Amino acid sequence: MRAIVDRDPEGALTFGTPTELFQSPLTAPLLVVDEYAVSNDSQRFLFIRPRPSAGSKSPITVVVNWAANLAGK
Repeated sequence: MRAIVDRDPEGALTFGTPTELFQSPLTAPLLVVDEYAVSNDSQRFLFIRPRPSAGSKSPITVVVNWAANLAGK
């Protein structure tokens, strides 16, 4: 969500109508885990999403000692 925030001549804040920026993949927020991160330029969001189902596993590749391979190229 976003809303325009303005200050009147006396210094009081006024808030515009909130508008939706995008649909979040989060279904219910967890208070103990950061479920998203914002890029330094505030243009992108990274979300943690649950696995679609317990039966479907995505492979993961872990490369160890990757810096040693850089010297050989």
